[in-house]
Amino acid sequence: MNSVFVKILNQEFSGQYAIETVNKIEFIVFPAKSADFGDVDICEEALGQYIVTLGKFTHAHFDDSNVASDKGAEKTAAEITDFLMRIFENDIVCYGSHEGGGGYVNLKEMYEFDEEILEAEQKLFVWSGKYSKPTISIDFKIERHGGR
Repeated sequence: MNSVFVKILNQEFSGQYAIETVNKIEFIVFPAKSADFGDVDICEEALGQYIVTLGKFTHAHFDDSNVASDKGAEKTAAEITDFLMRIFENDIVCYGSHEGGGGYVNLKEMYEFDEEILEAEQKLFVWSGKYSKPTISIDFKIERHGGR
């Protein structure tokens, strides 16, 4: 795992992940907050190229193919750090599975198509567990001041 990449992750997520090796491949593993969601893993495909696995659902590719160097790893680490923050803040909603049609929706960058996914899917999950679409409640009082 690129040391520049790990150093940048440590700045934001120190002590929150482990580095594990499976079949001579290193992974950064953020242990699941919810068993329904699963772990978030990061694997380095090549210098500056990473796969982030989102629990039981899907994965995302991050790379700076123009800069295969520590600069590329630095830039990609910043993008992944932002993505991880969104996951851990429950702004990324996941659905489906790796085996068939898994995906995610970023609630802060949602488009109409994504809203249709949220309406159609029955099992939606965020980092902390099952996703529930927020409801809006408005509480207000009408007060009269002076006059008639």
